Amino acid sequence: MPDQELSIQIVQAMEQYSDAVHAEIRAGLQTVGETALKKVKAASPIRTGKYRRGWKLDTNDAGGRLEITIHQSKANASLTHLLEDGHRTRNKKGWVKAQPHIRAVENWAEKEAEKAIEKAVKG
Repeated sequence: MPDQELSIQIVQAMEQYSDAVHAEIRAGLQTVGETALKKVKAASPIRTGKYRRGWKLDTNDAGGRLEITIHQSKANASLTHLLEDGHRTRNKKGWVKAQPHIRAVENWAEKEAEKAIEKAVKG
């Protein structure tokens, strides 16, 4: 019987640790996401401001999978790759220069997310 009580205590301790680490990872990734959102908005090209204001942050924490996503509104979603990579002009006689503003923030966010997860796991 004492072995069973010890097993139960160990399982409970591991569950508490797991919950604490998950909460810390969630908080760290939320912070990274919010900062990345600010950075991508600041780096976005501005003509009327509608594209810049269209960036949104979504957090999904379902089934043990934590997902932080920054995306453009439906109305402007098709502009992201055109602005990031450049495109042909409407009359197809020229090229509109690329205005990179997403990739650098994405790279930064990946590195910061890794740091946040490491920090949460190591304590």
